[in-house]
Amino acid sequence: MTRTAPSKPVAGLVFALALSGGLAATQDDRAAHWRFPDLIDPVASFGAVTHDGALYVYGGHVGRTHVHSMENISPGFRRLALEPGRTWEELARGPLLQGAALVSDGSAIYRVGGMTAVNATAAEPEVLHSSRSAARYSIAEDRWEPLPDLPAGRSSHDAVVAGGVLYVVGGWELRGPDEDAVWADTVLALDLENATGWLEIPAPFRRRALAAGTTGGRIHALGGLTPESGPVLRVDVLDIATGTWSRGPDLPQAGSLQGFGAAAASHRDRVFMSQADGKVYSLGGGTDSWELVAALADRRFMHRLAPFGNRLLAVGGAWSGVHLATIEVVSTGDEAPNERNDDREPERGARRRPGFLGGRDANVNRAARLPLNWSDDSAVWRITTPGFGPSSPVIWDDTVPSRPSWA
Repeated sequence: MTRTAPSKPVAGLVFALALSGGLAATQDDRAAHWRFPDLIDPVASFGAVTHDGALYVYGGHVGRTHVHSMENISPGFRRLALEPGRTWEELARGPLLQGAALVSDGSAIYRVGGMTAVNATAAEPEVLHSSRSAARYSIAEDRWEPLPDLPAGRSSHDAVVAGGVLYVVGGWELRGPDEDAVWADTVLALDLENATGWLEIPAPFRRRALAAGTTGGRIHALGGLTPESGPVLRVDVLDIATGTWSRGPDLPQAGSLQGFGAAAASHRDRVFMSQADGKVYSLGGGTDSWELVAALADRRFMHRLAPFGNRLLAVGGAWSGVHLATIEVVSTGDEAPNERNDDREPERGARRRPGFLGGRDANVNRAARLPLNWSDDSAVWRITTPGFGPSSPVIWDDTVPSRPSWA
């Protein structure tokens, strides 16, 4: 919806104001103002990783939430070069998997575990199994090269690479409808140089739907579900050199879904994490507590975070029973002063204001150079509402829904 300013003032509510300083995005603004194309499939519980200037996305759950079948798993393995104007590329497909972990060691991409369905459609009884599959993706040849199978199936897990070793954290093994799921109580480790077999490291927890990050020679297991008490905020830390575990600072409180389906990414000396409340926190960098660094425009869980230069990408996920296809660029606070968009209009946040206080439960806006006065000079357009409007305005892309009077 495009509006032009009327030639004469029109009585009514002013919906839009001109911002001083010129906020048009240029290529010099780089990632902060690129709008990446949406995912091909709105997807949750999938694999995603950034590698050599591109975002790779593998599989995941599609369609109705809480319904599982072969047709509810995305078959795609796709790549998006993180440059303006680029589109998604289809790559060599692997097994049909939901929740596979996708990681990079800087030279190659690895896929590990995941869940697959035997039943072809949602109309058939669900038959779900966790996968033992692990593989390395050859970018030059566009093909998957097998790695040693996991000792047992793993899904609802996460994975990281540290010091040339691939670690698999948390999860469980689904064995079909006739057997109980087996919750993992070990971290698996595979030396990527030799790749001869997996080592098992005892863990002091059994959790799934968790996130994992690594920094400073340590692996952080973040939140998740336990078989005894449901979602937890607990953080466990593995010292790789000594093989010992310690407790880290609990995740911040985040409502009813706290700890469940969180996403994590490692960048420089910090671990970043976001939960379903839409807030992004970091741990490390000389601190021993979680620090709030950003808020997503769209809340999500069962999503992925991935480093991109000095920023993060928040990719896909689900919220309110709907799968998401959007990719958000998230500040880490590590940008150079001329790269930060603290004083600019956030690209997605400016396009979408889902509710009261921006839908973020905060009365602070990071944007600067906002107009301080309402006047004919600052109005972009006006429109007369059909009645008194006491509700908070909502902006969704090019639409401004209005509820002008009491129901």
